[in-house]
Amino acid sequence: MAYPDGNPGFYFISLDYAAGAEAIFAAELAERQQPQIEQVEIWGQTAGVTYPMLDIGEIGDAFDGDRATLIRTFEANPLNLTLTFGNTIEIQAITVWLGNARSAINVELIDSQGQHHQFEAFDTGMEAIHPVRLDFGEKLAVRSLNLRIESLDQREPVHVHLWDVEFE
Repeated sequence: MAYPDGNPGFYFISLDYAAGAEAIFAAELAERQQPQIEQVEIWGQTAGVTYPMLDIGEIGDAFDGDRATLIRTFEANPLNLTLTFGNTIEIQAITVWLGNARSAINVELIDSQGQHHQFEAFDTGMEAIHPVRLDFGEKLAVRSLNLRIESLDQREPVHVHLWDVEFE
């Protein structure tokens, strides 16, 4: 596009992705979706934790009891944390500290007898950092636990924030 005096003013171009770009994008996405595996300290014992890629915080920040720290998924919704304990721990409730996103919280655990238990809660996300407590109704000897937090108003890719997880 020329200026009024006839000199070139703007150029308009059209770009296309190189051949094979879709395959590169798919490979990068598959790599980002690979679960991360680490060890964390919970109630004096080391637990294995599997979780999605994070772009804020380290996985231990979710269990440090400090609301000044948080974890945030890179692009995963829901946030799935799977904990495996070397020795069973007795838990009657779990509290997650969330922000102001409407969320569904699901806890599935396997007790010392191999029985599966499932609990869920929904959060309106109407206030800044706040607790959401799921009470199991009784103490359970837990071998493994999957915590799933889904942001209900957004789909992937999206960031899911978690400030803390507490066990009672």
